[in-house]
Amino acid sequence: MKNLTATICLAVALLLGSAGVSWSAEPIKGYCLLGTKHSHLPIAGKCSASYERGDYKNALQGFKRLANKGHAGSQFNLGQMYKRGQGVPQDYKTAVKWYRLAAEEGKAKAQYNLGVMYDKGLGVPQDYKTAVKWYRLAAEQGFAGAQKKLKEIKTHLVSKGIDKCLYEEVVKITGPESKKIVEKYCRTKLEKKSLDWLLQYAD
Repeated sequence: MKNLTATICLAVALLLGSAGVSWSAEPIKGYCLLGTKHSHLPIAGKCSASYERGDYKNALQGFKRLANKGHAGSQFNLGQMYKRGQGVPQDYKTAVKWYRLAAEEGKAKAQYNLGVMYDKGLGVPQDYKTAVKWYRLAAEQGFAGAQKKLKEIKTHLVSKGIDKCLYEEVVKITGPESKKIVEKYCRTKLEKKSLDWLLQYAD
């Protein structure tokens, strides 16, 4: 029985030892919490660990090395750090630069964030048409936040279009209730229009 136990222990030790060798040969992976609580991006362990303990200077250097090699996750992380002013002065223009690089690589979160920057005019002139472009790309990947933003923009554009529609239609109806009747008509009419059509009201 003792021999059997010793043999089992030896086998387990050998297995763990060989597993340790194979694991150490792999690049260390970490996770960086730069988005929501659950939006982990796999990146090199050192810069993620630096970020998580608040060492933004080292995290920034690590992310830059990876980002300059085309690592989209690190490009996105740099966008977040510049947007938030973590380890650097807050700089929306530089945030946009890094978001764009990651977005062009197909990162849905970066596409969404780039849409937000254009939507709100942060680091770029406010431009609903460009915001819609990036939100759509993220939405096509199933990104719920982008889908919600597209609906919000449509609602906003419908509201903006009401006055023009009223101006065009109110002359057709007379009476004290004309404005309410026409406004309801205009809202219904505009809500049926596509977002692309409604973008005429974005300027």
